[in-house]
Amino acid sequence: MAIIKVLCAEDDRLMRLEMKEKMTAKGWEVIEAVDGKEALVKYKKYRPDIVVLDVNMPKRSGLEVLQLIRVNDLQTPVVIYSSLAEEKDLSGSTGLSGKELQCGSSIRTGGTVDWENCLFGDRFDG
Repeated sequence: MAIIKVLCAEDDRLMRLEMKEKMTAKGWEVIEAVDGKEALVKYKKYRPDIVVLDVNMPKRSGLEVLQLIRVNDLQTPVVIYSSLAEEKDLSGSTGLSGKELQCGSSIRTGGTVDWENCLFGDRFDG
């Protein structure tokens, strides 16, 4: 069985460490990025199986990173998490509709619980 490679882009060090710990406990390889610019560089270099993006990061937001990834890659699952309470807040901030935010990948909002449920559900279990 191949190891799942995950790009985890989070500017908060403690949150990033918590995410990495949980992902590596699943046997996944974790590639870390501390901002949106680094996330794009590492996405292009490593071509991860899954991308996890914080919405609010320096240099480029998670939504900007998602839009740039989607220019050439409609297949890689992307999980976006945020403290924004509602999906409409996310769609309003990007100019995309909520439907576009949901199609073609696993995108959730709402913080830790949702990223964990999305990633550690049946969909990505090896």
